[in-house]
Amino acid sequence: MRKSVIYNDANDYNVLVNHDLDDPAVPGVIDFGDAVYSNTINELAIAAAYLAMDKPDPLEAIAQLTKGFHGAFPLSEKEAEALFPLIGARLLISVTCSAINISENPENQYLQISDRSAWALMEKMRAISPAFAHATIRHACGWEPCPTNTAFRHWITLNQKNISDIVPVDLGQAYWLDLSVGSADLGNYADIENATKLHRNISEVMGGRVGISRYDEVRLFIPPMPTKYAATTARNGERYTLDSTFLRRLVLTYQRRLMVLCTVFRTTPRIAIMAQPSSWNTGYLTP
Repeated sequence: MRKSVIYNDANDYNVLVNHDLDDPAVPGVIDFGDAVYSNTINELAIAAAYLAMDKPDPLEAIAQLTKGFHGAFPLSEKEAEALFPLIGARLLISVTCSAINISENPENQYLQISDRSAWALMEKMRAISPAFAHATIRHACGWEPCPTNTAFRHWITLNQKNISDIVPVDLGQAYWLDLSVGSADLGNYADIENATKLHRNISEVMGGRVGISRYDEVRLFIPPMPTKYAATTARNGERYTLDSTFLRRLVLTYQRRLMVLCTVFRTTPRIAIMAQPSSWNTGYLTP
């Protein structure tokens, strides 16, 4: 990446602003004591670290600054990729210096002026996916957000004839089945408690179509399962007993994934386990 002499301290307290409130301008900055020869992208990273402090959406603030910076001084793709981690690095340096300063100069409150905001920003940044941050920064630069998207589209075009359907039905005509807590598809709570009624209601709203449910929606199906409980299922006239630990793991796993309810294998999927207030009503599974 490019290197140059950088100002290295662009923050609220070092930026000069004129007195024109209608059309404010920045005539210059002060405090060049931290100027250093370093990677050029650090100039933007340091400014972004200060700008994003105390913002409800720090990534949006970073994106806006990046857009302006890139318009005046275009970034390279490598610099854009490094920006978000470098912002985090600057914040770590800031709180480390603050800890050292408070031990050496406890009476100097100015040296602690950004400490609280820096810690709060790092907590917010921890919740942001680095990949999403990278895509947001690329978008701010006017580039394709996903760097591999162009290559993927090229590959998919060349290999289109080799791609097969996941299931032998048209999912574009699927019925979006609402299995959430507030669903009107499932009936009332008494219907939800009863596996037979629940299956009937779902079958009626689907009307023989493919049904797709939404990922990670909140459902009433799976409360805590009794520790010593084994569910019995029937398949082709034979009965199987599933260990409760395995069963709970299985059900909770599939509860949080996109579930396709359809007649792919010329059979009707059934709801396997439904909760009763004081007991468990076991339905049956078909492949």
